[in-house]
Amino acid sequence: MHKQGKQASYHSQYTLTTELETEHLVLRRPTQQDGEVLFQRWLADELHQPSGDTLTQEETHQCIANVLRHWDQYGFGCWSVFERGKHQPAGLCGLTHTQDEIELTYSLTSEYWEHDFATEATTACLAYGFRVLGIERIIAHTHEENPTLEQTLAQILTKLGMHQREHGETWHVYEITRAKWTSQHLIPA
Repeated sequence: MHKQGKQASYHSQYTLTTELETEHLVLRRPTQQDGEVLFQRWLADELHQPSGDTLTQEETHQCIANVLRHWDQYGFGCWSVFERGKHQPAGLCGLTHTQDEIELTYSLTSEYWEHDFATEATTACLAYGFRVLGIERIIAHTHEENPTLEQTLAQILTKLGMHQREHGETWHVYEITRAKWTSQHLIPA
């Protein structure tokens, strides 16, 4: 599922890669330039802007800066997602530290949802987290600000084998354990 790319050290216990490849996608450590392209793509993507609120260019820069800081601190994080043969990122997908947990985070432009690339990208990230990083549990959040998007995200998380752990008035937390993932994907523990 993942291809060894440029290497980074994570507490000397792991050998990490900054690039993953799947059947249709290449996921690589993002650059500030990716943020510029994503800002323009998200701005034009109605699925990501249900209320008319848009990220400013400055907020997008800050988002990418935070992603890059996470990579520098932990040796992994969100990858820029590219369709094979394309040169513009389709979005971001990866694993991030949130409080005491590791969270699967992703945001792809709507044109890539139709091809199930969101499932392909998130599957690669979960496999990397469980197989390479040895993480025991990964969570994901959905928010109901955009019911269509929330429903789509919930379907993807369920397809990945995640189950709803808790919910609030406008949000849901899903999770999957390494044991459940390995039993579903026949990956040696």
